[in-house]
Amino acid sequence: MNTPEETKLLVHDMNVIPVRGKVFLMDIAQLNATDEAASGHLAADLRDFLWLGSDLKALHERKTGKESHQHSDPERRRASMIDICDEEHSAVRAVLVRNGKEAMSWIRDYFLRSPDVVVSSRERFVEIIEEWGSDPC
Repeated sequence: MNTPEETKLLVHDMNVIPVRGKVFLMDIAQLNATDEAASGHLAADLRDFLWLGSDLKALHERKTGKESHQHSDPERRRASMIDICDEEHSAVRAVLVRNGKEAMSWIRDYFLRSPDVVVSSRERFVEIIEEWGSDPC
């Protein structure tokens, strides 16, 4: 934390704990790459970061066992969901959007500058996280 601006972005009742070693940072949206080259690039970067001796299979988002079986009935699934765009959730949505924007700003403007942070397809990663500060509604 080198500047008051950076510190202000981290005021969320959380502790900042230094870690040793490098951090591999990605957004789950990177797993949904539409082209094989992007998926392969992520897999290769992760392989290199972990010092693996063999290639990883192409990476993509997968549902865990619990998620794939929970509320398999479409009616039950719909009944347990909310629409974040409903007016009744506007206050919560405003907090989520503000926190997303602050997190994106800190990651983009400070965290990614560290030589200890490794990101696959940095430009695409930044494009993805810049959406965090946008209201989806």
